[in-house]
This record gives sequence, structure tokens and C-alpha cells, in this order.
Amino acid sequence: AEVAEVWMPYALQALERWPDRFRYAPTAWLERMADGEDLGLRMALIKALRLLTYDGELLTQVCGRRELEWVRHVELLSGCLQGDAVARALEPRDLFPRLSSLEISGARVRAHLWPTAWFTPQLESLTLSDCALDEVSGLKIFGEADFARLRALDVSDNHALAGGIFALARAEVPCLKDLDVSRSWVDRAHLEGLSLIHI
Repeated sequence: AEVAEVWMPYALQALERWPDRFRYAPTAWLERMADGEDLGLRMALIKALRLLTYDGELLTQVCGRRELEWVRHVELLSGCLQGDAVARALEPRDLFPRLSSLEISGARVRAHLWPTAWFTPQLESLTLSDCALDEVSGLKIFGEADFARLRALDVSDNHALAGGIFALARAEVPCLKDLDVSRSWVDRAHLEGLSLIHI
């Protein structure tokens, strides 16, 4: 009773000052969730899902739970997102209903399997760094997704993006203020395409 009535309200009040990205679930908690355990009150403490290296299997298990309303920020780093099976596990449109920030680096997903369901209208920050994005990926992501609230976009280190920059230039991103395309354009035409992006 003391935990519920005293400790938790105190902890939650203190955590309200923390950015969502720092309130990620420990891996041990994710493993327990994947096993079907109800973490109860502790779920109120976390806002972010953060997985590293090759945690693809755990990611698939957690997403299979379909109880991810607590997630506002997702980080999939250092090759966590690899292969078709993991990409398909992340396809359901209602998987992250409150997602506002998404950071993916080192992903290797075939162009047609990029789950555009991640790119919801409430998304405010998006990083797709070193994800081997190419022209087809760019057309799929920036041609199909709704970026009505997107303020920050990082697509750096995607050496094959090239023509995908033109899809980005045509995309509706009315709130975009911060853009990183370093090491993701090849020639003068792509550079000129960047000038068409309104920030």
C-alpha cells in the first residue's frame, strides 16, 4: 500500500521532468513482459523501448504482446532491426499508438518491408541513420507516411539514398525545423534537391 500511495506518486512527479527517451524499460523487464508477466505499477515509470545490437528476437516477442501504449520513444540501435521477420512483427498500425520519437540506426530491412505504420502523424522526431536506405526506401517512407508534426529528421549515413532525397523534398513536412542528411547525397543534383526542402 505504501508503494502505491506514497512512493509511486513521488517517483512519477520527479520523472515528469525527464525526457521520454531516458525512461526506457530495462532489458530484464522486457524479457519478463515477453514471458507474459504483468509488471503492474512499474509500467507507469517507463515511456521508452530501447534495444541494442542483435535483440531482434526479444523485440519480436515484446511487440507480439500488443500492449505497448506506454511507449512514446523507441530506440533500435546497432543493428537490432535485421531481417524480414522482425520488420513484419512491427507492421501493425496500432503497435505504438502514442509514439512521438523514433530512432533507428544500423537497420537492414528490404525497401518494400519498411513498416510505414511506424511513421504516424504524431511523430515529432525521426532518426534513420546508417539504415542502408536507397531510392526505393526513400520513396516508400517519404512518399507514403504522414509527417504532419515532424520537427526533427536525421537520415545521415545512408550513402545509397541519393534519389530518395527528391521524395523527401516532395514530402509534406510543414513543421520540420532540424534536418541532417550528412553523407546521404552523392552529386550536385541531389544537393540541389535538398534546396527544395522547406525548413
